[in-house]
Amino acid sequence: MELKHLSHSTARSRHAKSLGLHAEAKDEEYFCELLRSVLWLQSAGNKPLHTHRLLNAAIKTAISDLEPDFLRGSFSKCLEQLRLYCDFILFTRGYWLPAPLRAVQLPGDKEVVLVGGIPSSAFPPNFRSKLLHSGPMRRAKVSVIKDLPVIQTLSLAEWSQIPDFSLLEWAAAVRATQVHNVHFSELEDFAYYLPQMDRAERFQFKRWKGSVKGFNGRCLGKHSRKFGGSEYHIVEVRSEQVVGYSSALPYRFGRRLMYAEDLSANRPIVAKMERSIDGVQLTLTSRIPFEEGKIFRAIGELNSPQNEYPIVWTFPSEQEKPVTSSLHNLGIKIDTTGT
Repeated sequence: MELKHLSHSTARSRHAKSLGLHAEAKDEEYFCELLRSVLWLQSAGNKPLHTHRLLNAAIKTAISDLEPDFLRGSFSKCLEQLRLYCDFILFTRGYWLPAPLRAVQLPGDKEVVLVGGIPSSAFPPNFRSKLLHSGPMRRAKVSVIKDLPVIQTLSLAEWSQIPDFSLLEWAAAVRATQVHNVHFSELEDFAYYLPQMDRAERFQFKRWKGSVKGFNGRCLGKHSRKFGGSEYHIVEVRSEQVVGYSSALPYRFGRRLMYAEDLSANRPIVAKMERSIDGVQLTLTSRIPFEEGKIFRAIGELNSPQNEYPIVWTFPSEQEKPVTSSLHNLGIKIDTTGT
């Protein structure tokens, strides 16, 4: 029998289909599904698998033209996404298990998000073909999941993990975090989010300042680490001098605190909303917090490249209400001029 050589793209397409994806699946969808498959097989569903073994097995199996370091980094990001989207459970010392299969009811009661570590390839073929993949997330019509062994139904609030109380109440609790005395030399590579100091600036990324001149109180600070990345802190300022800062906050707190600072300073970010017969288009000049992003991704579609501005989302018309509710809760002003 003659063996045929497959091109890289053909091999990648066939591998994606074997994982329960469509042939042209995006890298994020492909990497997430491959992680689901590896963890499910190697853990047998109940034997925790260490991070290194999980990533190494996924990398060896992947068909990708990314450089090894970038490939590992991409898998690491997808692994964290799967944890945050409730597909994987992380135990102490870096061990992982698939989460049990659950369904998250979406607004409108027509679709659900399936969470849990069961790989798509393990579902019945007639159901697998009806799954909709979007990054780490899998959606399905309510009508097609009735025969699945779904253990539990999660509310949208439980799954998104948006704080139960108002933005300003939540921010006040975070700002009360204990701060530690600081030496001036420790403040290198710090920036301070001060929307009240620049009344003309509309973009969040331009509201970061290099000094606290003219400000007193507590604010959000960002420390750029020498070897890449950044971390957020609560910073205390007295007599226009930084006198202390907190331990690093959970990274996802940063964006939510920025919106709280905007709201406190009466400097809301403006979102442009346009309605048409095809649905609703939302244009943002700043990112939304991770928790609201989960909801937006579940009910809509991101139509702009990652890390590019403006950020454009599209939603079905029937999802306008949960979208506007999320924006209002963040203090975002909605401009519907021209719609």
